[in-house]
Order: sequence, then structure tokens, then C-alpha cells
Amino acid sequence: MKGWEKVKVLSVNNREITLEELVRRLKTAGWETVLKPLLYETILTGYAREKMITVTAEELQNKFDAFRRRNGLFSAADTAKWLQEKGLTLEDVEGEIEVNIIAAKAREAIPREAVEKYFAENKVGIDAVEIGLLTVAEEEVAREILAQIREDEADFMVLAREYSNDERAKQGGYVGLVSRTGLPEAVSAAVFGAAEGEVVGPFELEAGYSLIRVIGQHPAILDDRRESEIRSVLFQNFLAEQESKAKISWKI
Repeated sequence: MKGWEKVKVLSVNNREITLEELVRRLKTAGWETVLKPLLYETILTGYAREKMITVTAEELQNKFDAFRRRNGLFSAADTAKWLQEKGLTLEDVEGEIEVNIIAAKAREAIPREAVEKYFAENKVGIDAVEIGLLTVAEEEVAREILAQIREDEADFMVLAREYSNDERAKQGGYVGLVSRTGLPEAVSAAVFGAAEGEVVGPFELEAGYSLIRVIGQHPAILDDRRESEIRSVLFQNFLAEQESKAKISWKI
């Protein structure tokens, strides 16, 4: 249709925005952010056709009912008003919900073998340790405190409250769980190789010289929560890979 570019598609404070201007803005101001959902929808619907993933009417209705509850749309009139305010149709919302259902099914369709492989390859980085931290300005002081702990069985938390310059001193130096990648390499090797209750160090860190008490080792296990996390990672990797292969060209 001739003159389509002059069609007014948006009004902002009584200023009419044409389709031509909207497209120009998309091209020059980060169109990827706006169009990425459409790209993912295209990828997922194509994947669903390839893998014969279907969405039943019941599944769609259940998700739509949940959507209405989340948005406080408890009547048909409420829903119609909300759609009008958003400039959407019922088909628009149902289409997005359907894509979300497909995405969830695609995540669950990732083979268990792929999840186990990812876990095995990344387990070292997922392992965690529960620690306490005591930091002082001078190495000699740190070594004296370490001697008190090892030889006199002094309480680490009491000493941390008394001597540590770390912000967690009031909590007895308690840090909580940290991963291997959350610690410098030399510190990580010593901490993850220590026994429960052992104090290692001192290590020269940014804030001074630190002693670290190993409260407990928490090796990663492939439980339901971890499997769900890994499936999400693998699914995002799949989308990123497909996005990199997508051929996008402007027609206008």
C-alpha cells in the first residue's frame, strides 16, 4: 500500500509518530532489545515444528488464567480494558503465552545426558565452601592470631570480632558460602583442600592479611534444583547459538 510509511502508529503527548519514524528509531537506537523477543519467538516456533512440540488448549487456558490472576484481571471486562490500554489483542497475549509454554517444554526436552555432561564439566566451579574471614593489616599479627587458634585453641569468631578490620567482624567474620571461582586461585586451593574447622592462611588480599576458617565443605550435587539451573543455562546457550545463525535483513 502506497504511503504506508506515513501511517501513524503511536501518539506521545499528542505527537503522532509515523511507522517510518518508528522504524528509523529502531534501526538507530538499539533495535535488538525491541526485536529480540520476536527473534526468539521465531526460533522457538521453528524448533517446536521440528521437534513436534505442541501446546494443548487446556495448557493455554491454564496459563492464561494464571496470567489474568497475576494482573488482577478477574472479569472479562477487566481483561478487555487492560488489553485496550496496552494496545493488545487477546490473540497477542495468547501468542506470547504459547511461546512461553514452548520454551518451558524445550527446556524440559534437553536430554538428561547433556545435563550430566555440563555438570561434570563444570562441577569444580559449582562446588562451594562455607567460610569465616579474619583480616588484619600486618602479616605478623595474622600469624600470631593463627598461633593462638592452633596452639591455644582460641575461638576464631571471638578473635575476628576483636581484631578483624573486615566489615563482617561483628558477625565473627562469618562470610557464608563461596564458590571456587569466588576466591583467588591460591586461596581457593588451600580452602577447598582444608578439613572442616581448619583455619588456613594468612593470605595477602586487598584489605590486608586474611585467615580463613573452613566451616564446611559443600560439594555440588546434581539435585532437582541444580538440574533446573543447568537446563536454563543450556537453553539460553541454545537460543544464543540460534541467534548467532539467524539472518536478519531490513526490508524497509
